[in-house]
Amino acid sequence: MLAKFEHFMMSIGRWLAFLLAVASIYVAGPFPLVDEGLRLGGGMAVAVVIMLLHNPLAKRIEGGPVGVKTLLWAVDLALLIGFLYSVQHFFETYEGFWDGIFMLSETEIATGLFGTLVILEAVRRAFGPILPIICGMALVYAVYGADLPGVLAHTGFSVEETITAVWFSFDGVYGRVTGLVSSIVLVFITFGAVLEATGASAILLKLATAATARIRGGTAHAAIVASALFGT
Repeated sequence: MLAKFEHFMMSIGRWLAFLLAVASIYVAGPFPLVDEGLRLGGGMAVAVVIMLLHNPLAKRIEGGPVGVKTLLWAVDLALLIGFLYSVQHFFETYEGFWDGIFMLSETEIATGLFGTLVILEAVRRAFGPILPIICGMALVYAVYGADLPGVLAHTGFSVEETITAVWFSFDGVYGRVTGLVSSIVLVFITFGAVLEATGASAILLKLATAATARIRGGTAHAAIVASALFGT
């Protein structure tokens, strides 16, 4: 039963990855513009769900007790539900980001903090602990930096101010980097993955190498020709 559930969740992750790839092509193509809040918030939500589903806690104890794996999946489901609830609060408030006229309740601050922590956990599972540690240190510094001595100190930010900047604005989680990835970078990743899966990338590299094999500095020229063939 648990094996079927795990297969089902992995299938959801794969379909979400496919839909994200299709969405990246739509966003980059000559189609009607997508609302920025939907593009940033929706893209982030789907990406985090994919990372959590493809790197579940239970995956680390394959062959372990069924009860423990079930408990770990319950934790992951709680993280997913809580994160999607946090994103919902972003959708409910982002229209006020443009003029700065919005008020956040304690519940919304808590959901923003939870969503931020879930993103750090998803990044840890997918890419290792270094980047989440650096980001976590930056958050801690923002809140407690006023208590540090000398040049390390700053004027200080409360937890509410920090979460507002990180979660409920277009300067943090849903900032320019996310916008750049969703509108430009992701479509190139999709294009590269398609070329790799179909074997076209190997053919293009061979063509570039053959075309520059007899030219002085052939390796450098091959890289340029290959880049042109790849459209980059």
